[in-house]
Amino acid sequence: LAKAAGGMSNVDSSRRTKVVNFNHLIQLSKKNPENECTFEIEAEKQLTITVYSRCKTGCTATVTRVGDSNIFFELDVVGDVEEEPYHRTIGAVKEPGSYRVKLKSLSTHGNYLVVGTSYTG
Repeated sequence: LAKAAGGMSNVDSSRRTKVVNFNHLIQLSKKNPENECTFEIEAEKQLTITVYSRCKTGCTATVTRVGDSNIFFELDVVGDVEEEPYHRTIGAVKEPGSYRVKLKSLSTHGNYLVVGTSYTG
């Protein structure tokens, strides 16, 4: 989580550099069981969207284009063990434009870090 939140990069086996393009902390609670963030994709870029958390009960993550209700991806982000960190990759978005990641709690409160990464090189 710390690397993702800090925007640090890693090098994969093919010598391409993994870059964090955005990260948003989203908090869900009983009063606010839904929350969202938006991001932009530039031409000729592909962003992989990943959600990090420790909340076992999890949430449903939905990716749509801003101003459009068509769903690109929808995935339940659920952990295996309480308070054990985990992450789930939602999918990769390739088309330029503005996008929305909406999280909806499946039962209880929780904190979620939504990260968009791409590769350079």
